[in-house]
Amino acid sequence: MKKIKIILTIFCLCFMDSRVEASAALMEGAQVLFRSMNRQARIVFPAKGPKSEDHLRVGLSQLTSRDMPFQCDEKALNEEGSPFKEYSNTHEARALDFMSALEGEEDIIWGFAGGSGCLEVVHGIERSQKSFDRPKTLIGYSDMTFLLSYWAKKRWPAFHAPVLGLTKVADPVSKVGLNADTTLDSIMDILQGKTKSLTHEFEVISAGSSDSQLYEAENGVAGGNLMLVTELMGTTLRIDGENRFIFVEDVESDPTYVLRKLKGLYRTGLFEKAKGLIVGDILPWKEEHQALTRDVLREFVEFTGFDLPVLYSTGFGHGSVNKVMPFNFATRIQLKGEGKADLTVDF
Repeated sequence: MKKIKIILTIFCLCFMDSRVEASAALMEGAQVLFRSMNRQARIVFPAKGPKSEDHLRVGLSQLTSRDMPFQCDEKALNEEGSPFKEYSNTHEARALDFMSALEGEEDIIWGFAGGSGCLEVVHGIERSQKSFDRPKTLIGYSDMTFLLSYWAKKRWPAFHAPVLGLTKVADPVSKVGLNADTTLDSIMDILQGKTKSLTHEFEVISAGSSDSQLYEAENGVAGGNLMLVTELMGTTLRIDGENRFIFVEDVESDPTYVLRKLKGLYRTGLFEKAKGLIVGDILPWKEEHQALTRDVLREFVEFTGFDLPVLYSTGFGHGSVNKVMPFNFATRIQLKGEGKADLTVDF
């Protein structure tokens, strides 16, 4: 696909009062920043680009149908000029486009696709030595784990959530097959102030050693793709687990690989000041693999003596459904008996 030009699209938005009542203990950080932000989006392509002009058009139509103002830089896409023709543009161009988004007036930065390339974007940001001080909200997952980790260091609002090019609406055009039953309704309701509080139910693999039924993390959730989270340890983007729930998901089919990665993360000290481990789709997300995932997590707990809560649920990551997981927002987990727990974030 040669260079695609993107038409700048702006739509009127009725701004809402996004203030919401919450307990004083969970009124810190990202919640406060998020409430003060505008609801205009900048669409970015830090990794792969759209499969075609139709793919781009359909992906963006999901925003127009919800009256979400957005814009893209018309020079953001030039796959033919990228290394190996595998990226949306050159490494330098992608980094410059992302830095332009960091400096822009839009307070939401939303990825169009994953794949590979976000590491080079973060590298470009760091090499620029620019100071980006205006908080932004980031939306994405998969390879965007690199950028989500950059956000975690700044403690800015972020959402491990669907990208625009991988949804139920976009899949018939892209034919990628990831998140093919996923809509943007949940994340759009949060962005547009219709959802004031989000709760997900999880299975409790291990309740931890504490007698408490309530766990709170001021710094919220951080993490992303298990392979990339592991690769980041020991780098400038290393996740700080203090007062956080660590979240991981993956697309690996080998349970021994998953165990090795989890045990490796444990040995880095990531969990020393963490509040717990949250696991999404980590082995193939078909039903027959869910029992194997549970066995992997139980083996991890037994081997390491892990004494924090370990929660598991399908529907987060690369499966047919990709639910929204808020990052860096103060988060609470309530164990409620019968092997179940609720994770809740107020906005």
